Amino acid sequence: MKLFILTVLICCTISTSKVWGQTTKLTGRVVNDADGKPLVGALVRSSNGNSPTKTDESGMFVLTISPKDTVLYVSFLGYETSEINLRTPYAKPLTVMLQPGVRALEEVIVSTGYEEIPLERATGSFEKIDNALLNRSVGMDVLSRIENIASGVYFNNRKVDINSVGPPDHDLYVRGISTLRNAQVGATAPLIVLDNFPYEGSIANINPNDIESVTILKDAAASSIWGAKAGNGVVVITTKKADFSQPTRVSFNHSVNVTAKPDLYARKVMEASDIIDMEMFLFDKGFYNSNETKRSKPALSPIVELLIQLRDGKMDTTNAYNAIDQYRANDIREDMLDYIYRQSVNRQYALSMDGGNAYHRFRLFGGYDKMLNSQRGSENDRINVKLENSFNIGTKLLLDSRIFWTQTRNTYASLGTTGANYGSNGYPYPYIRFADDDGQPLPVPNDYRMGFLDTAGQGKLLDWQYRPLDEIRNPANHVLTREILMNVGLTYKIAQWANAELKYQYGNENGIHQNHGSLENYATRDLINRYTQIDANGVVSYAVPLGGILRLTNTAASSHRLRGQANINKDWTDRHRLRGLLGMDVQQRKTTSNAYDTYGYDDEYLTFVTNIDHNTRYPIYANLAAASFIPNTRAFAGSVNRFVSVYGNLAYTFLDKYTITGSARKDASNLFGVSTNNKWTPLWSLGVNWNLAKESFIPDGWFDRLNIRFSTGYSGNVDNSMSALTTISYTTVNSVWGIDWPAAQIANLPNRELRWEKVSTHNLGLDFSIWNRRVSGSIDLYKKNTFDLLSPFPVDPSTGRSLLIMNVARTESRGLDLQLHTQNTVGKLKWSTDLVFAYNNNWIRETFEDELNPVSYTNLGSLIVYKGAMAYGAYSYQWAGLNPENGQPMGYLNGEASADYRQIASRENTRLTDLVLHGSARPLYFGSLRNTVTFRNVSISFNLTGKFSYYFRREGLDYGSLIELNNGHADYYRRWQHPGDELHTNVPAFVYPTDSRANSFYRNSEVLVERGDHIRLQDIRIAYRLDPVRAGQTVLLKNAEVFLFGNNVGFVWRANRLGLDPDVADGIPLPRSIAAGINLSF
Repeated sequence: MKLFILTVLICCTISTSKVWGQTTKLTGRVVNDADGKPLVGALVRSSNGNSPTKTDESGMFVLTISPKDTVLYVSFLGYETSEINLRTPYAKPLTVMLQPGVRALEEVIVSTGYEEIPLERATGSFEKIDNALLNRSVGMDVLSRIENIASGVYFNNRKVDINSVGPPDHDLYVRGISTLRNAQVGATAPLIVLDNFPYEGSIANINPNDIESVTILKDAAASSIWGAKAGNGVVVITTKKADFSQPTRVSFNHSVNVTAKPDLYARKVMEASDIIDMEMFLFDKGFYNSNETKRSKPALSPIVELLIQLRDGKMDTTNAYNAIDQYRANDIREDMLDYIYRQSVNRQYALSMDGGNAYHRFRLFGGYDKMLNSQRGSENDRINVKLENSFNIGTKLLLDSRIFWTQTRNTYASLGTTGANYGSNGYPYPYIRFADDDGQPLPVPNDYRMGFLDTAGQGKLLDWQYRPLDEIRNPANHVLTREILMNVGLTYKIAQWANAELKYQYGNENGIHQNHGSLENYATRDLINRYTQIDANGVVSYAVPLGGILRLTNTAASSHRLRGQANINKDWTDRHRLRGLLGMDVQQRKTTSNAYDTYGYDDEYLTFVTNIDHNTRYPIYANLAAASFIPNTRAFAGSVNRFVSVYGNLAYTFLDKYTITGSARKDASNLFGVSTNNKWTPLWSLGVNWNLAKESFIPDGWFDRLNIRFSTGYSGNVDNSMSALTTISYTTVNSVWGIDWPAAQIANLPNRELRWEKVSTHNLGLDFSIWNRRVSGSIDLYKKNTFDLLSPFPVDPSTGRSLLIMNVARTESRGLDLQLHTQNTVGKLKWSTDLVFAYNNNWIRETFEDELNPVSYTNLGSLIVYKGAMAYGAYSYQWAGLNPENGQPMGYLNGEASADYRQIASRENTRLTDLVLHGSARPLYFGSLRNTVTFRNVSISFNLTGKFSYYFRREGLDYGSLIELNNGHADYYRRWQHPGDELHTNVPAFVYPTDSRANSFYRNSEVLVERGDHIRLQDIRIAYRLDPVRAGQTVLLKNAEVFLFGNNVGFVWRANRLGLDPDVADGIPLPRSIAAGINLSF
């Protein structure tokens, strides 16, 4: 690319002979040609080469030049070097505008959260996602925006639910597993670092529109500086900041993202009419007789109620069958799409202002987001405010301060036992309607028989009918959270090459979950009615007072973090570079929570009833159940976690070719270890980087960059639910005598040897760039071993437990990360391609858990904790076909075809090694291919994603679910019905009564397993950049961009021939979405 250099030299009339007869001080400023921002640390030198200098925080420099200096060279990582012919005399500062280079991976500065490192001298595995790439998509949270663009980061989307009513709950893994503690919340999640401090709040609180970059630390050399919390990887989030001597700038961006309604018809199910026929068949067989006579009067379907009336002579045959036939034409999915689901709409607004002078810089950011979720009655909103100030105090002291404030609100409905969602089991009454022809809510079966509710109380009870639309229109749940983070930092320049830092951060989070069930909500009316009694005179008595029921859950957390750190960055000529740091962290986090119920609550007058007797068993109306206590939620919890860390990092570079790095850290916690050796855990890393491109044996011009990296070391994991000492949980329970008795239970048995989990990683990497950076990339091979993982271990039952969680397990992971960038064309038409690709597999190397029954291993996607097993192996029962005589499924027992399901499902007869191992239930290979084409002001980008070498278990016909829940898969039409059908179908015959063991065997057999491999057109982005708007010499609008973004566009190819989306669990694919937005900068 041709250099464009703008140089402003303003000279005064001074004697030329006088100027060239002595040295002169040349002052100037180096800025980015694209946005005018100062470039800090740019190298400025004269043609004579004496006393080069670097620009300061405002981009300014002062250089001593002599008459022999005729050319000025200005260079900066990531920018084209500028050569300026010097002329005298000089009167005003020189302004040098550098143009960004085509692309240079080696010129990226990455952040570890403790320091910033030039990637060309890094020995660890880093991946940086810059602001432009983050803003390519429109997700409401940061992690949503890095999905499908970061190598080695796997998002498990099979947990994504179309009925989710809150922010997305990401299940992501950086280079596979590092712990077996999946049961603990967030156990597998990477450490999130926000502006140099660990962040333990909700990732949904961080506004992605205020993020400058995200850096993923993958191996030990990159992440071990974070010690015992870095075993799962580290995601470093850096927010936007102003620069000193930057003109005031105002930016605004807005986007609207519309997501289609879920495609409920993608899930292949039986026709409603056939479900009705099945109910009629079951009724004739007496299937519903037990429910009909139960004291609890459980709900029966409308069809069964009609058949009961016909049987009991309360309805003649013609009317009964006419009423039944009216249901045959209905499909509950129509009403769900009309009344329950909607297009979700997400609106984002962000406004910022920043600027500064030589002594002060500031940034003010505000964001507002509003999301109407797919389910009606559910919505979220978020408000973010950030204020940042920095002050240069003299020439040596820098003061930084930041305040983040976030508020989120989440509203959603409580939908009762039956609910109004369409999920993995469909809907139990697929032929009913939620509304009449006028759109008025209709009652549907929920907890009790409709016939019972029609006459219960003879009009003296509250309305006991359940209407889903009323619940949707009166959402009972309101969640409010507020978070504030305040930090302040001092940086003192000890010397040109050394400084000291002191940073402190205070955090406070408060959450209120208010479940306010008014009399408009079914759950409130139901509880009041159940405890209501009507005597022989018709007098009504309420044990639960009339009015609303308020259930409040309060959570609070506060944290203090203090860090002291010394840094050095010393260069000796062009041969030696030394960079290092030494510091100490002290942290404390305190959490508290409480929950309680309030009865008779009136939200208008804020009144409630206090004299509730929770110690008496009250009779339940109509003897629906045994006498019971009125529910009384009272819960209190709290914890204090303290951590102390001492750490250091050192990097030495010789001749800009050879770099060696080392880091060490010791962590201690109030939770871990009784002995000093276990309380304090040392973690370390070593790394080397060899810049081959600068070696003499590499021909000039072959490589712009060629670096080989190797690193090894340890990081760790911490589980805050564990303690080395005995811990007891105290509760209060109601006794049968109506007395509150104190109770206690052991939460943790003592474990003096409790230790941190450790993760050892070996990483070999290659970074390259050729043909003037037209092709660049990196490849990393790694092996990760874990030690001392917490896992159950058998102990003497006399201790009161048969198992104790101890540091006894090990795992192994291997993988590859690849990044490749090509600049295919340059000039007016620019075309670039970015490929990210990864391989990862994991094995359990040591565990003391006993082998379980085989069915425990056939839930594809679950962690297989067994020695020697693939961690996410896809296991199934071996299939022997259908019995040609009765169409029942057959497996293998002792090597022979058998229908003895009890014995096949026994651990004694079917070991893990006897199951069919298809491969991995998670993609072993995954990645994306992104192409971007820019012509003048228009750019088009599309992203292909692929997942390969994995298997999933599709939905199939489950006769148990069919007769119990009316959940009938469309495979019902392919079932075995006559001898010979086994030659062209694997769907078992319907036999009544059903055999639950046969159903379980079929559901977990190999015939329902499909290859998950696929290629998807994940997204498309089209953008138009407007030219700057000027009024004379004044620039009114510096940058403006409008864009369209489509997500979940569709499949290009998939290995399964059934048209299934392998990445969803319930057969309903994630809907497509389209967004429109604008970005402005003034």
